Amino acid sequence: MRRFLPTAVLLLALALPSFASAAPPTAPGYESLTAGSLRFHFRAKDEGIAAVLAARGPAALSSIASKTGIESPRVIDVVLSPTFAEFAAAQPGTPPSWAAGTAYWERGEVYLRSRMPHVGADPIDKVFVHELVHVVLGRAFGDREIPRWLNEGSAKLFAGEMDAQGHATLVQAALGGALLDLEDITHRWPRSPGRAGLAYAQSSDFVAYLADRGEDVLPRLIAELSSGVSVDAALERATGQRLSALEDAWRGRITFWHALLPVIGGSGVTWGAGALIFLIAAFRRRRAFHTKVSAMEAREAAAEARRAAVAAQMSVHTALFGTGWSMESTPLPQGYKQTIIYTEPGDTPDDEIIH
Repeated sequence: MRRFLPTAVLLLALALPSFASAAPPTAPGYESLTAGSLRFHFRAKDEGIAAVLAARGPAALSSIASKTGIESPRVIDVVLSPTFAEFAAAQPGTPPSWAAGTAYWERGEVYLRSRMPHVGADPIDKVFVHELVHVVLGRAFGDREIPRWLNEGSAKLFAGEMDAQGHATLVQAALGGALLDLEDITHRWPRSPGRAGLAYAQSSDFVAYLADRGEDVLPRLIAELSSGVSVDAALERATGQRLSALEDAWRGRITFWHALLPVIGGSGVTWGAGALIFLIAAFRRRRAFHTKVSAMEAREAAAEARRAAVAAQMSVHTALFGTGWSMESTPLPQGYKQTIIYTEPGDTPDDEIIH
């Protein structure tokens, strides 16, 4: 079955299952370039892009290996296509039109759209590294399932795709109580763009949280999982805690300042400014909501007090009427006032005094 895994709006990377072996395109019009275990195939117009990726590729693979504990000495073919038609025709699967890259780990192949309008913070070099992570992890796990939050979170984190906008999305969900349960994104992935974006942000940040617990945590976790150990057992061996406990601790560290770290660090200033404005607005809405609730509670308490006062006055009326006294035959005692309360739904009661 074919499965597409989007990684970001418009700039999404795919980890696709294997297909029957077939050589990458080396037909007339394609040139080749080798850099370590990476072989690039490209049109002449993409020679510059291929050269840049070739210069970065070996170091990227080395970095991935150090973070995951997985060496990837086997060849990985990287195919650059300038148009979507060529991008789709070159690979064995059928990618969606919005895809910027695809990965077929069993074949050891990565396909990239070299001329896609890369907007935002995910240029082609980040998509390239993202796809390499999918190939490396896929080779390590083989036919065993990779937890989705680990697969996508590692790819997004190691490619440096988590920006201020992603942090803002994470904090907004935390403030609104809308974070996804990690258990829910272990075996499946949200389909809606908004929830999928949140799933990517959560996965990336949670993997970063695990990595911060020690340099051997991720390699140990990946080794345990790829050997067939369950998620909880693997996490417990790597960290001493199961998924639920780790998730609770991770959620507790998400704060307002969490979204400002990329800004303080100097990256994504434009996105960071937008995130700051967005978060300030979110805090104001939250404060306004609590203020409204408090006001409603105060009005309800005041209304209850008025109802109690009326009940007390009526008890006096009953005692007076029991003696045979009536309003028609006898004036009210001096200083006594009858209070009639008129209340409209949703309004504060108004008092009318009758002497």
